[in-house]
Amino acid sequence: MSTVKQEIEKFRTSPWSLVITRGSDVLLRSNMAGIHPLAQSISHLGEELSRSMVWDRVIGRAAAFLIVHGGFRKAATPIVSKPALEILRKYKVPITYLYRVERILNTAQSDICPIERFSLDADTPEQFIKLYKRRYVVTA
Repeated sequence: MSTVKQEIEKFRTSPWSLVITRGSDVLLRSNMAGIHPLAQSISHLGEELSRSMVWDRVIGRAAAFLIVHGGFRKAATPIVSKPALEILRKYKVPITYLYRVERILNTAQSDICPIERFSLDADTPEQFIKLYKRRYVVTA
């Protein structure tokens, strides 16, 4: 029987950046980078997420806010940031990870990730969702 950490290692080497499961069922897979696939999954799957587990390639502060808002029952990731870990623990979302880092960096590894910087303007998942929708969700 494999452990969750062994499953995370398999996930880390897979082509997927995001997988959402409920039991042994896969509800969603994405190979798109960034936070938008996670945000879109919350919009599309809604209530189904409350019994689901999220596997994300990297969980930073912004992703942690989305995970809490989405009502996921568990999270797993190869890499989690210290601020994300604090948020998930505060809202009692169990997480398993391989590595903890101080912060999530941009692709060039030269500065903090732009969405992480953006998330600093929020103190709660609700505040982050409002800011995210204002900036990234376009309504017709």
